[in-house]
Amino acid sequence: MIETVITWKNPTLRERYEVGELIYNNEKYIFKYCCDLTKAIEVGFKGLGEFEDLTKEYIGNELFLTFSTRVPNKKRKDFQKFLEENKIPKTANDLEILMSTRGVLATDTIELFEKIDFEKNEIKSFLVGTRHYITEKTYLDENMEIEVVLESENPQDKFAVYINNQKKEKLGYIPRIYSKKVTEWLGNNKYFAKIEKLLKLDDGKRVEIYISIKK
Repeated sequence: MIETVITWKNPTLRERYEVGELIYNNEKYIFKYCCDLTKAIEVGFKGLGEFEDLTKEYIGNELFLTFSTRVPNKKRKDFQKFLEENKIPKTANDLEILMSTRGVLATDTIELFEKIDFEKNEIKSFLVGTRHYITEKTYLDENMEIEVVLESENPQDKFAVYINNQKKEKLGYIPRIYSKKVTEWLGNNKYFAKIEKLLKLDDGKRVEIYISIKK
């Protein structure tokens, strides 16, 4: 099963809202609005594509058009290279492929985040802001141990959580939509954190980092 959270960012306020859930249960695709929908509507959210009924649960055999148009074109010449660079198996379904880009388009502010189950003793997330911190000289290695740092004095997010490598070099942040829950989940518990997956894309010009934290 794949569970994702659909977010929308207000283009003026730059605030991100959780507006829906998209799930693939190994048989069907399921979409429904949830979470911050009411708040998002108050600041300009108009709904998504074919999902006009805000109270309905949508079920389909294939990925809904709103999201399938965000999947990289399988007919493009470099599609095989795209799969290899993103470490996506050939057997991946459309939602798994979509998650590699998180559905980001230049024409809107919709983004998909893989849902984190905070009931478990291990959580996984990708990092945001890596392009601001990582350079050619930054020490990076897949499966290497990393440090999780709480940044309570961050003026934008008092629950901000960032990641350091073994040389205390900042790599990026946990997505803000999860920062408070990650802070609460960590509590005073001891943990082990590592880089789960490291992707160097666009001929090494862009780096994607996925981490895991285990109590």
